[in-house]
Amino acid sequence: MSRSEPASISVSRRAASSCPEPTVVWLRGEYDIATNAALGPTLVGAADRDGNDLLVDLSGVTFMDASTVGAIIDSANRLRVRSHALEIRDPSPLARRVLEMCAPNLLMPRARTLVHAMGAPGARSRVGS
Repeated sequence: MSRSEPASISVSRRAASSCPEPTVVWLRGEYDIATNAALGPTLVGAADRDGNDLLVDLSGVTFMDASTVGAIIDSANRLRVRSHALEIRDPSPLARRVLEMCAPNLLMPRARTLVHAMGAPGARSRVGS
């Protein structure tokens, strides 16, 4: 019988809320219906605390199910209402497969704000990267 890695969440800390870079949240371990009660509020709270968009790094996820995708989508919708965006970064192979089946739109990079999309001076653009 193999040991499973418990779910853990790490959030980057920002010195100032005016920082244009997104807040990064790293998820590691296994995520399923039992971890969803804490996942959604943690994601939304991380963005609200720093006043930035959210970049969710899934590189350390060893298991996730469709209910976890639902929690991420719910968080993205709640952040959108607050004028924040949620973007997925570096999903593990397993996380990528689940996202491709359940919510492939989460894998598409998108501009964090209209200012970024328009390439305003000082803004970082994802176009061509």
